[in-house]
Amino acid sequence: MIWSILSNLLWSISSVFWKKSLVWANIPKMLFRFLWELAGVVIAVILIFVQWFDFHKLLDWKLMWSIVLIMVVILTSDYLSQKVYKKEKLSTLMPYENLNSVLSIIAWYFIFKDASLISVGIAILVVVITIVSVIDFKNLTLPKNMWLVLIYQVLNTIEILMTWYFLKNVSNTDYFILYEIVIIFMLLFPIFFNKEYHALKTAKPVFYKDRFLWSIAGNISFLLYLFLVWEFGVVVSIMLGFLGDGITLLFGFFFLKDKPKKKDIILLIITWILIWVWFYFK
Repeated sequence: MIWSILSNLLWSISSVFWKKSLVWANIPKMLFRFLWELAGVVIAVILIFVQWFDFHKLLDWKLMWSIVLIMVVILTSDYLSQKVYKKEKLSTLMPYENLNSVLSIIAWYFIFKDASLISVGIAILVVVITIVSVIDFKNLTLPKNMWLVLIYQVLNTIEILMTWYFLKNVSNTDYFILYEIVIIFMLLFPIFFNKEYHALKTAKPVFYKDRFLWSIAGNISFLLYLFLVWEFGVVVSIMLGFLGDGITLLFGFFFLKDKPKKKDIILLIITWILIWVWFYFK
């Protein structure tokens, strides 16, 4: 529980400063993602020195092609999310943030038969509550960029399931190291080919401060998330993740002055109640 709360707290901090850094600089999307990974590279190097890492894994082509496929899904999802977050408020997007978690639990149940009916039932309830909370019944319209949100949430679902499958064969720290090695090389090619690095000259100093904060917090959160999935599985780690929404709204309010709507708060309270019901019957 402690590691999940810490992971959610760090991810919430990262989300807020990630949103701020999108506003402060007009950075190409691949370069923007590369800046995120810099802190991850530092963490990966530290992990290599403090623990034993089998570099022969880099010669396992089946393993490497699997992680390349995961990186393609992640980078595509990240590209779409950057487009969405530049145009929407955190509080507006918050009700959709759990869609990938809900879809993952449902998919987990039907594909792997490894989730309880209570977990699936709670997931469906969260979906219904989410839909009701975001639909404008007066005008019967949905928020802008809804299709992009749905697409990148589906991609996030695929990434969650693929990550779990990958973690069946390697440890969470080995996965993190392999992840950083592969994604850095995948990002460097388009950045240098398109000469995107020139955009760094136009960024304001405040951008680099925010970039540092969301990169450090986000990568540590990601490492903790991998540990939770590796140790407890997808369902438990996801259900614990639902508890982090309130932290995201709180930081969004203090740092972005993004005041959440009453229905967002109601949604949050109902979600927390459902999670505690799940814990009680689990």
